[in-house]
Amino acid sequence: KMVYVDMMSDTDVISKHGTDVSRVHIYKCSKCNKVKYFKRFYFCDSLIKDKQYRRGWCGEHVDCFAAILNALDYKWRFALDDTDHIWIEIYS
Repeated sequence: KMVYVDMMSDTDVISKHGTDVSRVHIYKCSKCNKVKYFKRFYFCDSLIKDKQYRRGWCGEHVDCFAAILNALDYKWRFALDDTDHIWIEIYS
């Protein structure tokens, strides 16, 4: 089971993961102590263009989907609930 351990600071993130990464959440396996770095992004470009990053939280996926909807000239809006979940609603 992966357990949340820590989050890297801005200077550590930029020096190790590049300028498009906003922060990195660190998870550690409670059985084998393997560490997993979960990157969060300032911009969705890396998620769209780079097949290496196919994982993200709802906020990153919403940003990617919004960029695609904008390119296709759809009307949409962000929706947010009290659990800090975000999604897109498309006007039809």
